Amino acid sequence: MQEKLEQLRLEKEKTEELLKARDEMLKIKEEELETRGREQEKLQMELKKLQKLKKFKPTVTFPLHSLRDKEQEKKEKNKKRAAQKRKGHLRRIPEEKKPNEEKYQTEKEAYLQIVGKEKRENEALRLLEEEQKQKTAMELLEQYLQFKQEAEKENKKTKKEKTH
Repeated sequence: MQEKLEQLRLEKEKTEELLKARDEMLKIKEEELETRGREQEKLQMELKKLQKLKKFKPTVTFPLHSLRDKEQEKKEKNKKRAAQKRKGHLRRIPEEKKPNEEKYQTEKEAYLQIVGKEKRENEALRLLEEEQKQKTAMELLEQYLQFKQEAEKENKKTKKEKTH
């Protein structure tokens, strides 16, 4: 147990040392940025003096922003570009969909008209077939009734003849 505590203490010391080293590196970088900023200010002051004295017009300009500002500007520009691309893409998608949707709607309407017409025709044919079946059934019934009546008449005649 004490060995583990000792190990943990050693690890803690190492991490503290690493953190101190990192803090020192950050301080050094901040100092470098500050010195660069001061140097840029000095160079600009000298440039202004030279411009006043000799009307010196350089082709190169010194940046006024720090490196961090440039990075932020780049990130913002990239974000804006990405947003514009997304907007353009989203606009293009509905524009591409419009003709297809219109074509789909016209084809759907035509299909529904055809299907509706076919349904009406099928219903009419079914009704006609039913009507024809009823007519033939009625004819068969009438024929049967006539046959039955004639058969009864003949049976009466034959019975009368047999009884005489």
